[in-house]
Amino acid sequence: MKTKYIFVTGGVISGIGKGVCAASIGNLLKSKNYSVFSMKLDPYLNSNPGILSPKEHGEVFVTEDGTETDLDLGYYERFIGTNLTSDSSFTSGKLYKKLFEKELSGTIRGKTMQVIPDYTNEIIEVILNISKKYNPDFAIVEIGGTVGDLESNPFFYALAQLNYQYPKNMFFVHVSYLPYISITKEYKTKPTQHSITNLRSLNINPNLIILRSDKLVEENICSKVASISFIERKNIINVANFETIYYLPLYLEKMNIVEIIENHFNLKLTKSNNKNWENFVSKILNQKKLDDLKTLNILMIGSNDKFEDSYKSIKDALIITSAFANYNIKFTWFDPLENEVKLNDNLISNFDGAIILPTVEIKEEKEFDNVLDLLQQKNIPTFGICNGFFKMALNLINKEKNNIKFTDIISKVANYNEIDFPIRIGIRKIKLAKNSKINKIYSKEEISERHKHKYCILDEKIAQLALNNLVVLGKSQDNKIVEIIENKNNDFYIGVQFRPEYNSKPLDSNPIFIKFIEACINKKTKKQK
Repeated sequence: MKTKYIFVTGGVISGIGKGVCAASIGNLLKSKNYSVFSMKLDPYLNSNPGILSPKEHGEVFVTEDGTETDLDLGYYERFIGTNLTSDSSFTSGKLYKKLFEKELSGTIRGKTMQVIPDYTNEIIEVILNISKKYNPDFAIVEIGGTVGDLESNPFFYALAQLNYQYPKNMFFVHVSYLPYISITKEYKTKPTQHSITNLRSLNINPNLIILRSDKLVEENICSKVASISFIERKNIINVANFETIYYLPLYLEKMNIVEIIENHFNLKLTKSNNKNWENFVSKILNQKKLDDLKTLNILMIGSNDKFEDSYKSIKDALIITSAFANYNIKFTWFDPLENEVKLNDNLISNFDGAIILPTVEIKEEKEFDNVLDLLQQKNIPTFGICNGFFKMALNLINKEKNNIKFTDIISKVANYNEIDFPIRIGIRKIKLAKNSKINKIYSKEEISERHKHKYCILDEKIAQLALNNLVVLGKSQDNKIVEIIENKNNDFYIGVQFRPEYNSKPLDSNPIFIKFIEACINKKTKKQK
């Protein structure tokens, strides 16, 4: 078997950056011209991450083939620069569902199904499928949750079995947390020791340990973990909190993590070429030093405003794009229905741009219309995404045609590729209006973007209204669904049905985000004169 597997597990607590560590390793391997495939295995029983609450799990990330996944896949795509597939995300629920389908189809032939070996064999099958189907040099597989979680045990049993069958193709990275006790002013290794003991009890010995901490710890801490774990000191890497997560690949490169991996697999040491990433990180770090004159104030309008991870990809797309423009960015989160402060002429003028977020509800709301009216009156660059696109469309329509409701213009998507959750999802081609603003933004007549929506606006309904100010800039490939609209009287007032944030990466920003940031800079520059 050509593919080398790197398994990333977590210890002590969740939320310490396993996904970012896995993505950073992938980034470094790719910089050495290795082909990389990433996978996330989540132990929870939900079979469809698309309907998980963003308050618990953050945003739902959508791959090109229409798979709804954990937000960690967004990290993988942004760090590694590749597009993932349905083979990159499995939950316990999805794997059990596969097993039950085998029972119903008669494949099991009536025999008793058990967690071991039947369920663990399903886990092994999806892992080995990476090598069979994609044949990458490296497959990086992150196990969600922490060692010791009851629901994780079948996954670790499967990994131990794989390690037994293919010992020369396996490498285990354990990411653990060092808690700081403020009273005694010291970091404690005992929880990590217990975590490694748990891992060993499952017949898995980590090859490399990443110790997460708020600040860099003293050398004796790392040496202590090395001696207790029977691991070479150089294979213990302490990772503190950095100014930006995007610095982590460069830090791990200094710690020679890829050389450790190459030596483990007896591979020839190769040179990396990560200059573009270094340049990107320097811009992100410089961004944080810029003053108010070089800071864009962006109004983020929508629900779940207290849970910023619900919009992780949108935030990162804006931060990255503004950094390349040599501007900092400041977000103000605002829900027109819940916020006690009401926007007026003076307050709205403080902002250089606004995003109408995808989570806004599709219904008539006077408070929301008031905000949209102010944004248009002040000519503030405004960008609506998915449900934000619907809000903008209805607002523009009602400026010319009275008493039009959402039910008058919005239809359910007729064709979809999900049985349990009927939505138009995944990548779709969009035809752009010739010689239009959007045509100039993309420099193309047709683009491909990812979607996730249950409702749509049909072009025939817009045509029947004979509107003057609302202009359709893009349609679906069959010309039936409206994909992009604008208010022609504003410099930048554009709504899109698709989700451009999923296609925006650090070294390849989506053109529409670039143009939005440019419009915000122009607005700020005019105000400063």
